[in-house]
Amino acid sequence: MSTLQEKVHAQELAAGDPLCVRHLIGASELEMLLQHYDKTKDLVPPPSGSPAFEWVERGSWIEVFGRDCNVTLEERPPYCDRGRFIAKVTVTNPANLHVDAADCWPRYYFDLCRAKQEIEAWLTQREQTQAN
Repeated sequence: MSTLQEKVHAQELAAGDPLCVRHLIGASELEMLLQHYDKTKDLVPPPSGSPAFEWVERGSWIEVFGRDCNVTLEERPPYCDRGRFIAKVTVTNPANLHVDAADCWPRYYFDLCRAKQEIEAWLTQREQTQAN
């Protein structure tokens, strides 16, 4: 697996079965699936009526933008026991968005799909969709 974005696509491939994703990550079967995966298609479209977020690859990490902030998601070393991924928020407009210790940033995740879902839910709850 060469990039974090490929891991995102692999988890989206097996989105219906999170246990399958955990079992396959790094396995040769996953590499084979990735070779045949068309990255231009969305296999898991957002639910009807929910805002769509675009995750942008930045080398070893990915990023999503809210109206008044951006959130980065980075892979951590395998020995890290708090989570395989760390999410960090940067507020770009403090007048419209207040983030403090009660918001619990940075956040740690073991599952990449779950991390993206939670971050997108937080952005939606805080009215950070680009359409707002």
